[in-house]
Amino acid sequence: MKKDLLKRVGMLTAATAACTAGVFGALAMNGLRYMRPTADNWWLLPWVEPAARIEQSVMDFHDSSAPSYTITGYDAQNREIWSSTTFGRLTSVGSSRHVYTGNTEAQYNWGEGRPLVVRQYDEQGRLIREGIPGEAVTNLFYHGNETKPYLEKSYNGQNVQVVQKTTETDSSTGNTITLRVNYKDDGTFRSCVCFTEEAHGNTIKREVPDADGWTETYVNRWVYDDAARTATCVNGESGTTEKYWYDEQGRWIKNAYSFSEDGFSREITTTYTDVTR
Repeated sequence: MKKDLLKRVGMLTAATAACTAGVFGALAMNGLRYMRPTADNWWLLPWVEPAARIEQSVMDFHDSSAPSYTITGYDAQNREIWSSTTFGRLTSVGSSRHVYTGNTEAQYNWGEGRPLVVRQYDEQGRLIREGIPGEAVTNLFYHGNETKPYLEKSYNGQNVQVVQKTTETDSSTGNTITLRVNYKDDGTFRSCVCFTEEAHGNTIKREVPDADGWTETYVNRWVYDDAARTATCVNGESGTTEKYWYDEQGRWIKNAYSFSEDGFSREITTTYTDVTR
């Protein structure tokens, strides 16, 4: 009995290996690029579309949750051309691919022929239009050569404006103040909120006025240590203290929270590995 079982396992393994080799061989014949497998990424994307650079990131939640694994491919201009993420080794979160034509980028979910999002850029590489085909579109406007938009207008599928954001920059502090006005589907006023962001792009104040003219204000206090590449924030809304660590490329590699709730981890770390062959 045991010998027969081992024999069947051996035959199954051999058949699987032959099938895998055949599939991978066919892919190779079609010009797809092989990605160097590691202990963490082999079940994700062993064969992928051509990419100048391939990066793996692993996000560890340091609790009972499975880590998330993301494999991302970049072209020669360092633009993302595909990505896939899983929790653990089996649960897929999603995969996407990006197609660039001139100043237009179309983002697709794997296996879908219709783009999920279409983005258009100007000659300076600034985003000027982002839309979900048939559902919503946002137009962005800039002053001169500024890289941040001073005005954003969003419309639903019936071409009714649902959001308007206006932004002003304080040249003395580098802070930007953004007023976001939300409208109902019929175009009438719904609500508004005002954000103040510091030079690093983090929100330091959020003000939410109500119908009676009373404003609820939340203030986030940020402290930076450039030498240690860290940032600490005390959240004015939740009271949480968060600390972030960054690598030399400005990517966050760790963040820790001052509290832990059920189902929410106290610390998260992310590691990046270049797995280009």
